[in-house]
Amino acid sequence: MGESAVSRAKACKPGTYRPTKAGRCKKASPGHFVAKKRARRQSVCPPGTYQPARGQRSCRPADPGHAVSTTGATKQTACVPGTYQPSAKGRACVGANPGKYVALSAATRQVPCPAGRFQPGARARACTPASSGNFVAGAGATRQVKCAAGTFQPNKAASSCRRATAGHMVPGVGRSSQTPCPAGSFQRNTGRSSCDPAPPGSFARGTGNSAATPCAAGTFQAASRRTSCDPASPGHFVSGVGATAQAECAAGTFQAASGRTSCVAASPGHFVSGVGATAQQKCVAGSFQPDSGQTACELSEPGHYVADSGAAAQTPCPTGTSNPESGSSAADACVQTPPGYFSAAGAAQAQPCAAGSFQSAAGQGECDPASPGHKVPAAAATAQQPCVAGSFQPDSGQTACELSEPGHYVTDSAAAAQVPCPAGTANPAAGSVTGDDCAPVPAGNFALAGSAEPVPCGYASYQPDPGQAACILADAGHFVGSVGATAQEQCPVGSFQAQAGEGDCDLAHPGYFVTTAGSSSQSPCLPGTYNESTGATSQAACVTVGPGYFALEGSGSAYPCEAGRYQPDSGQSSCLLAPQGYFVQFQGATAATPCQLGTYAAVAGLAECPTAALGHFVDTVGADHQTACEPGSYADQRGSVSCEPARAGHFVAEVGAVTDDECAVGRYQPFTGATSCNTAGVGYYVPATGRAAATAASIGYYVATEGASAQTQCPLGRTTLTLASTSIDDCVLE
Repeated sequence: MGESAVSRAKACKPGTYRPTKAGRCKKASPGHFVAKKRARRQSVCPPGTYQPARGQRSCRPADPGHAVSTTGATKQTACVPGTYQPSAKGRACVGANPGKYVALSAATRQVPCPAGRFQPGARARACTPASSGNFVAGAGATRQVKCAAGTFQPNKAASSCRRATAGHMVPGVGRSSQTPCPAGSFQRNTGRSSCDPAPPGSFARGTGNSAATPCAAGTFQAASRRTSCDPASPGHFVSGVGATAQAECAAGTFQAASGRTSCVAASPGHFVSGVGATAQQKCVAGSFQPDSGQTACELSEPGHYVADSGAAAQTPCPTGTSNPESGSSAADACVQTPPGYFSAAGAAQAQPCAAGSFQSAAGQGECDPASPGHKVPAAAATAQQPCVAGSFQPDSGQTACELSEPGHYVTDSAAAAQVPCPAGTANPAAGSVTGDDCAPVPAGNFALAGSAEPVPCGYASYQPDPGQAACILADAGHFVGSVGATAQEQCPVGSFQAQAGEGDCDLAHPGYFVTTAGSSSQSPCLPGTYNESTGATSQAACVTVGPGYFALEGSGSAYPCEAGRYQPDSGQSSCLLAPQGYFVQFQGATAATPCQLGTYAAVAGLAECPTAALGHFVDTVGADHQTACEPGSYADQRGSVSCEPARAGHFVAEVGAVTDDECAVGRYQPFTGATSCNTAGVGYYVPATGRAAATAASIGYYVATEGASAQTQCPLGRTTLTLASTSIDDCVLE
């Protein structure tokens, strides 16, 4: 091909090249590339890239997990296990670090060894499991760690060690098992490297104990690290658990057996004198012990004896005998008591009968009391004495007799009671021996049975006869004003007495009178009259009441008519209610007053007239009602005489209004007294409330609807020619 032909040849495209001017375009070989047009040669793929195909304009970067270490490579090489490549265009694979591994080929990352495994070397394909007695706590470890003392691990690939359980220990490091605590020791906690010895007062039987066992009650242990406890020996006891020593039985107690939790109290009739005893002792004859747990026996007391050994009680001498000695051991120590004396069971000495009692026999346990009507004046008596005439004794066991009292007598000896004088008689002397000493009492007196003296009739009573047992009460209408009276007296005129048995009479009360003597009641003044004084003797003392006042039957004064009532006449027993439309303001009125303008009285009996309420009026004198304001008017003051008309720009629609209402925007009212407002017509508007007139639309504005509160401006460049325009059509070009 000539020169001109070459120059006209087509330029080689990227991926091809022409090594000679006259040659054809050649495709880039595998492992090579041509990046630009008109290339004269191909380029070698650098390390980290490759190209398996022909005619390529670039090389492919090595993928992550792969590497290309040479130039002109036609393929990439996968990283082998133990290596990885995280990036593209890798020239070489990276070895896994210690503590990490890569298990597969073409890996893009290394993996930390998991907990329980480790790897000390580089480029590892796998991790090594922790061996027994060791652990690896976290990921990425390069070594395993020995289990600490108190912990162990029986398994491989462990991420932690196990704590020694209660009752066990692990004494060293790196152990794969725990050791049970030996007999005599224990361990209550976990994770321990040693066991604790069982302390005194406890034991640990067998191996693997998690706690020492306290010695049971009845046993003890003085030493430590023991596998059992010792029983308490006879004469000793252990009361509680965990004891380190046994205790001696106290005096008064004993214990014959071993391994006991307490000692036995000496039983009644026995004693234990010292400590640590293994048996109790019997009380000897002549002594006893009633209680348990005692250290000695008691001698029998005087009045008693004990015949046998081991006695829990002493025997009292029988009733009627006595024994002054202590420590007696036979019943014949008890001696019989003589007449005039007595002795109870268990007596140390015979006791003389007290004055007022006696005993005629020997060997008795008690004395007999003197009978009623008798006496025993001295101690150790063997017989009683009768009371003589004129004396008596109602009670038993007495040392003397009593003289008959005044008002009484005793005719026989050995009397247990005195005889009272009959009612109506009296005897002032003591020691009387006959009933003839009782004499009748005089008139004006009385005597109950057994009286020593006559008793004068009291105030308000009398007695006209002698020898009487009671006095007579004064009758109603009568009185007795002194003591010892023989007759009653009539109440004088002007007084009365309604009750029997009174010592004086009552004066006739105010409002009443008494016209006759001996009256038991009083007469009232008639209704409409009154009497202010006491002791009135006739109806003439009752005065007629005047106008403005009233009096009921038996009134002691005239009463003024209360407010709201009046009375125009004299001699009346009641007052009249102020009628409707009227009032009475003060007491004692003789006439009612009509209600004034602005007030009214709807009910009778008022002391003042209420004022007309808001929204109402009263325009007449003596009105009995108020009138509500009609629509179009109102009353904003109480006590109004008339209603105000609604103001211009306002209205009142209902009756009884207290104020007028403003016309709303868009409405107006030019007149007063209106009941409603007018709606603004088209061409007009009302911009505020309470307006008396509508406003015409200004020049350049219009109002197209009724009831408008504002005017509308014409569009820009247009205006209206007159006021009160009604449509946008009224807006013309300026």
